[in-house]
Amino acid sequence: MVYLATDKQTYADLSITETASNEQFLFSLFSKTETKEGKALMLNWIMYPLSDLEEIRKRQEAIVWDALPELLLNEEELDFIEYYLAYRDQIREAHILLSCATVIDRLVRYDSTRYVICRGVKLVVHLLHCLKEWATELPQDAPQLMKESAAMIDNILHGSELEEVLEQTSDEEKRLSNFVIDKFDYLFRCTRLLSLKELLAVIYLLDVCRTAHRVAKEKNFCCMPVMVPTMDFLVEGVVHPL
Repeated sequence: MVYLATDKQTYADLSITETASNEQFLFSLFSKTETKEGKALMLNWIMYPLSDLEEIRKRQEAIVWDALPELLLNEEELDFIEYYLAYRDQIREAHILLSCATVIDRLVRYDSTRYVICRGVKLVVHLLHCLKEWATELPQDAPQLMKESAAMIDNILHGSELEEVLEQTSDEEKRLSNFVIDKFDYLFRCTRLLSLKELLAVIYLLDVCRTAHRVAKEKNFCCMPVMVPTMDFLVEGVVHPL
């Protein structure tokens, strides 16, 4: 993507992230996202505006879309997934004997690490099913940015180990064995970690679009200003005081 060149003075003059007085600055209007990562992405969008006309229109169409879905997981669940994926303890390939030893060990003592792994695996599995359903059911008239996100989800899930995860967990209510949890855990936190980060980015994209849409409605902002390909700017009849 091509971004518009900006500097600290521009941010200050336009009151992007702060003001000299106690006036409201631009980012504060759009900072009420549903997730922490969504808030970070919103700030990135504001701090680094696009200069490519086609990409700008894609974002506009996504923000103005009235059929933006609810977030697929809540903030606490997404935060836990992020924590789990960044967790570096006990990353190892699945082995049936180690899995059996884990079962025995949990009978005699509480293991906080095991709790993180088990809940993290279950939440990631749920995330995969939610994203697959969203991408499959996306309407034909959806904005291009949403279609591109759905296509990315499809490319990541199909033809990979993650597709096998979906097949093996078609019944999400079914309890996973310790060996299966260990196998999925190594896949999620090691083999396919970057893929899961890309999938999470779709959730945060939805969060930003939903927030911008909501604020625009509340403040009666224009979601689709007319964009022109030229940079011509002319002011007549004005004299600079100096």
